[in-house]
Amino acid sequence: MGRIGMLASLVAVTLSGSALAQDKPLKAQILGSWDTVSVIQERANDTKVDLFNGKVSGQQIYTADGHFSQMNFQTDRQKLASGNRQTPTSDEAVALYKQSYALFGTYTVDEANRTFTIKITNSTFPNEIGNTQVRKVSFKGNEMIFVNPAPASGGTGAINTLVHSK
Repeated sequence: MGRIGMLASLVAVTLSGSALAQDKPLKAQILGSWDTVSVIQERANDTKVDLFNGKVSGQQIYTADGHFSQMNFQTDRQKLASGNRQTPTSDEAVALYKQSYALFGTYTVDEANRTFTIKITNSTFPNEIGNTQVRKVSFKGNEMIFVNPAPASGGTGAINTLVHSK
């Protein structure tokens, strides 16, 4: 079984034990505002990389009418020497691009398969504009955990852990 298959199995086991998952439809569980706890990329050589070096600040919002937005930032980004966001140095621009990620669009839920599919309207990574991505999701207490099997950062999957915003 591949890494994504194992991750999907782990998500399924976590899901089966969750009382919350049994009480509400998936769409009702996803709704609202979520703070990012971690984004862990899995690579083909079985290594894991924290994409924000353990310093992520982010939020995802899922609305009742099927829209979503996601943004993640590394908290220790350096300020620009110029003080003007339009005039970073090349090195500053590359660093900032690697330390931030945002996208928005629409989503649908497949209750039977415990997945949701996003359609990306726009993104800081232009290559994924117009793409759709299916994500297996589980809940543990106030956490939502989903696997993106084709992350923009490469690798064999990205495990996103979120906590419901208060």
